[in-house]
Amino acid sequence: MIFLILGNLILNGDFENWSGGLPTSWDATSAITMTENTDTVFHGGSSCRIYFNSTTTQRLSNAVPSISEDSLYVFTFFVFDNDPAGRARVCVLWYGNGSYISGYYDGSYSVDKPYWQVLTTDTLRPPSGADSAVAQIRFYDVSGSWDGDAVIYVDRAVFSMPSHEDSGVVINEIMYNPSTSLGDDNYFEWLEIYNPSSDTVNLTRWLLLDNNGSFIIPAIELPPAEYLIITKNMDSLQSVSEYQDDILNGNDQVIGNMTAVSLSNGGEVIWLRNSDSTLVDSVPYDDSSPWPTQADGSGPSAELIDPSYDNTNGANWLASNETYGTPGEGNSVYDPPPSIGRIWRTPYVPEALQPDTFHAVITDNGRVDTAMFYYWLSSAGFDSIQMEQESGDTFRCVLNGQNRGVRLDSFFIRAVDNGGRESLSDTSRGFFWGRMDIIDLRVNDIDGRPVYGGYEAIVHGVVTAGESTFAKTYLHFYIQDSTSGIACHHDGATYIQSIHQGESLKVIGTITSFAGETELDYVGQWITKLGTGTVPPPETISVSQMGEAYEGKLVFILNVDTAFSSPWPSGQNTLDTIVDINGDSGHIWIDSDTDIDGWGPDWITNQHIQGILRQYDTSTPYNSDYEISPRAQSDFISALLAMRINLSAIVSGNVVTLFWESENDPLSFAVQKRKNGEWKTIETLAGYSRMWRGKLSQGFHVLRISGNFGTEKVFSKSITIKTENPFTVSFSIGINRVVIMNGTEKELPIQIIDITGRVLQTAIVEKQKRRVLELDFLPPGLYFLKISSEPSVIKKFFIVK
Repeated sequence: MIFLILGNLILNGDFENWSGGLPTSWDATSAITMTENTDTVFHGGSSCRIYFNSTTTQRLSNAVPSISEDSLYVFTFFVFDNDPAGRARVCVLWYGNGSYISGYYDGSYSVDKPYWQVLTTDTLRPPSGADSAVAQIRFYDVSGSWDGDAVIYVDRAVFSMPSHEDSGVVINEIMYNPSTSLGDDNYFEWLEIYNPSSDTVNLTRWLLLDNNGSFIIPAIELPPAEYLIITKNMDSLQSVSEYQDDILNGNDQVIGNMTAVSLSNGGEVIWLRNSDSTLVDSVPYDDSSPWPTQADGSGPSAELIDPSYDNTNGANWLASNETYGTPGEGNSVYDPPPSIGRIWRTPYVPEALQPDTFHAVITDNGRVDTAMFYYWLSSAGFDSIQMEQESGDTFRCVLNGQNRGVRLDSFFIRAVDNGGRESLSDTSRGFFWGRMDIIDLRVNDIDGRPVYGGYEAIVHGVVTAGESTFAKTYLHFYIQDSTSGIACHHDGATYIQSIHQGESLKVIGTITSFAGETELDYVGQWITKLGTGTVPPPETISVSQMGEAYEGKLVFILNVDTAFSSPWPSGQNTLDTIVDINGDSGHIWIDSDTDIDGWGPDWITNQHIQGILRQYDTSTPYNSDYEISPRAQSDFISALLAMRINLSAIVSGNVVTLFWESENDPLSFAVQKRKNGEWKTIETLAGYSRMWRGKLSQGFHVLRISGNFGTEKVFSKSITIKTENPFTVSFSIGINRVVIMNGTEKELPIQIIDITGRVLQTAIVEKQKRRVLELDFLPPGLYFLKISSEPSVIKKFFIVK
């Protein structure tokens, strides 16, 4: 990559000058500690280590004392951010006459990478009246990973007027001192320009310059991966047989004669400028080390090892392996670093304690000497494993199994070939070991984005909205476990499959979000059916509670009205407004893929609505625009129908058991008894209760059940029951006898029991009969008379003297 710097307008942008332990020309906010660092450096001899321990925004600033509002500017800096607790971004503040006018805040933040990244603004035009600026690097905490402090390195900060064209074109090969066997230098010098980009570059009226003069390139376009050879003398070059196949019989373009440009045998700087005279590339070649000395008159050209390397560094050039170089062809010394291709793992997401094997395809034009797997575990931090060659170009390593919920936070692979050249794969997010509760995946940062976005996870749940409920052309359904619910998604008709409401599933997917709603994405290949489950009952909420806590769940909203008094439009999605009995307003989404569009319930009486709580918020911080999405017409329930309570009773003696049915759970139920013309609550029960048992006094009772639905109470029809004392017993105790009168309609078992619990005598008293028990056989002491009539028991004690 070529970064074009047309004069750096800030001082000490490379952090090379320090005084009193601080970088000169830079100011920082109080929570920042700056330290000169010579180990982690992008450019020059030192960088600035930034340490901060505050969750408030921290700033590193450098003043640009003079700018022109008619010019364009770019602010660029390099950052090494491998600390998940912090991140950085670029900012520019504009001033006029010492007063603040406006600011530019780029939306791109640094990400956790074990190498240097570049952060840059767009091309900026100062606002009217601006005459100075402050270039600022801002540092932020990452809420989901903040552990109290963060460390970030910065280097090579540049505030400049930008190039009009960053084409990527490079000076790739130089024949500055041909072998004497070819002839005079004035006839056989040449250089090669290469286009490594994917775009055709228009070189018309570009300039090639050295210390002697310049050469104007004629009307030429250079296609991707093609070469342009600029020669001292066209005729002389064509006379060399070694060049016949290289340039004369191919598609490469050869131009000349660059008579005013004379490549110095002792070294000089060559510049390449575009038609606006903007510097595109430059090479300060030399005839002494580290530049290849064999290219100085011995025959070979000087070749750039790799077009992506810094061609201002002599160590990145070698003498060609071909006698007269390779104009118009790939350089003979081209030695790219290893190429890290496909990376995959088995299993895709492991269960708790299950090992996971990582595979990678790594190729090299020589030999891959080492491949290291670097990773971060939430339970253990940073570590590495050497990968072993499995077969051919495939390498592998095994991560030990971890406990449920442990995260593989991120990983990357570093490969080094036999020439010491290395490559790093992109740093990738990992996964959670084992089955996760959905609620543990639904963690958002301050902007409303999933903290664990990009991680893979396993969840189990019951389908609350099937695959064709809200989408017909791609896979989309909802599942819910005991903790929360979530959307499961996969773009493309290929992944559509039969997923029905009530099925129990194991789903593996990637945590993502769409319009603020958290999803498990890319699930199409990772769905396992576990049988039939039970759809969880909807959670009753009010309109004011429609928010993140219920997103993805099946919910029930009571007593709402809608803005539409007639049926919803047919064949299209409709976002409508609902208002509940408290006057709070929210949204309902009528999806055209359901049977609801073109239909509308009777809103003369309030409706209860059941459905999935979804979100469609298109801007940060993604904390609004929640909507209930009914799945079918049956999700609309008449208020009176929904609240009907059917009551029945069973009476046994003085024990009453009440049973009732209700289609929906209120906040609570109350068992009530009518007395003296008023209803009194006997007992309050939970909203999921459907039975009550208790004892009532003998006689007639009028009972009912009351359902508390928050803003409304609903009552069952009252029922009248009769209870009776399980037995009417009168008895007298005389000298050595007990007389018992049974006034009930059933036989009564009777027992005489001593104080040790031993039964001494049993008897039966027939219904409506009198019975005398003689006690002559009992010695003096304390005894109990036990009379039983299920479910009641009476015990009376007496003394024999």
